[in-house]
Amino acid sequence: MGNPQNLFLYSKFNINTIEFFKIMLPFVIMGFVLLGILNLKIPNKDIVFHIEEIEIKSKKRRLYLYFYLFLSFYLYLT
Repeated sequence: MGNPQNLFLYSKFNINTIEFFKIMLPFVIMGFVLLGILNLKIPNKDIVFHIEEIEIKSKKRRLYLYFYLFLSFYLYLT
């Protein structure tokens, strides 16, 4: 119910809060019912994955790697 398109509709058409919840309630209930059905139908399985350990012997390479990761995250966030 907090999706941007819902909030846009809420503000664009000047719908009061109670009316907005009345409009959205069938969709929320349908979503929960479908999620419940999917949770019951899909079997529980353990997810198994293996991560290879990477060993960096050179401190200089480690510094470059950390700098690259920092720069990547920084550029991603800006």
